[in-house]
Amino acid sequence: MATQMQVQGENLLIVDTDKQEGRVIPLEAIASWRALLKLESDEEAVQAILTAQDPGVIDETTGETAWASAYRQLAQDTAGVTSPGLDGSVQTRYQLGLIQPTRYAMRAATMLIALPTADTPADEPDMPDTDSITAALAGVAGRLKERRQQFLDSFKTLAQEGNNQ
Repeated sequence: MATQMQVQGENLLIVDTDKQEGRVIPLEAIASWRALLKLESDEEAVQAILTAQDPGVIDETTGETAWASAYRQLAQDTAGVTSPGLDGSVQTRYQLGLIQPTRYAMRAATMLIALPTADTPADEPDMPDTDSITAALAGVAGRLKERRQQFLDSFKTLAQEGNNQ
């Protein structure tokens, strides 16, 4: 895969020159995915965005999607609440068909049997290498950190407003 990546304004542009197609990923999306899924790096967030398989509505009764557990987990983390059981961000990563980070693998493996998941594609999608992603994001690391903090701050504000009602 011949890939060109660059940041223009507030977006990461990824162009597959072989297929003559591309993707646009807002920096805010990279920041929020990293926060919600508790990913180790912005590069990992980009890879997650590119490979996620959204299963749609998980619970027809409530209308919940795979993201509900990650948002619940973030709300608990924001409130300083700990609960036994599977971390919601791990559950969301699993439901999106993403590879589990090593530190969660053992814990998650024992709890994932009953969770619904997205269908895994037969062929792995073409993925830009981590070094290319790192190079493309090098000049915007500060902006990504700022966007992640803005996302977390706005989430905290919404959670506090919800608690005050």
